[in-house]
Amino acid sequence: MERVFESYSELLEGDVKTKEEIRAIVRELNLQLRLLTSILQQIHSPGAKVEEIVGKANEQIEGTKHFFQKLTAAFPPQLYHKFCDNWRPTVHQFVFLTCLSYWLETSKLLSFEQIQNQFIINSNQVFRIELEDYLIGLCNLPNELARLCLNAVTAGNFEQPIRISAFVKDLFNGFRLLNLKNDLLRRKFDTIKYDIKKCEEVVYDISIRKLAPINSTNQSQIQVQTQVQDDSNKSIEPSDLKTNIVQN
Repeated sequence: MERVFESYSELLEGDVKTKEEIRAIVRELNLQLRLLTSILQQIHSPGAKVEEIVGKANEQIEGTKHFFQKLTAAFPPQLYHKFCDNWRPTVHQFVFLTCLSYWLETSKLLSFEQIQNQFIINSNQVFRIELEDYLIGLCNLPNELARLCLNAVTAGNFEQPIRISAFVKDLFNGFRLLNLKNDLLRRKFDTIKYDIKKCEEVVYDISIRKLAPINSTNQSQIQVQTQVQDDSNKSIEPSDLKTNIVQN
């Protein structure tokens, strides 16, 4: 009996060491996130040079691949789901920041497939971004864009709020196609409607004051086309969501 429980003790100690190693890596990754956040927050400053800011942000994003590689080596592949909760909140934030940087550069959505490709270091990599984590992180994007919408007007850029408003509305419509349950993702999705309201108020003020061309709405319209194929269990799988952003 003693030998049996001694083996159990060794297994538990092994799990504790693995968790400590993962948490240490996540702390390093969180530090990189704070640096990335400080870089991207500069877009709200008057006279911000967005191209330079995005360039610095992309360099910072590229530098984080090292930490995902370290995470891959920190645990056995078969125990991925046992330890993944240790880094999921960090991944949510990182997805949001990466999508924000991409939108600032292209005015398009960074798809699930694209962001997965960014994080792949090699074909044997165990670490991956789950679809649900991607969607949760994506839900934070409209809030930051709503803030940018207001600051853009302050900076005298009256066309960007129209582009932002169109994008946020179409993103919201894309999420409505998903069969979401009453969980974290659903609660995150519900907050987008408040971001839409903020954007609409800014665009309304621009419209009544005729600060931007009337046809700029059509020129900057962004359509989010989302196709979801539900399986018999009504679960969301990475292959179920195909998102294309077309800028007219």
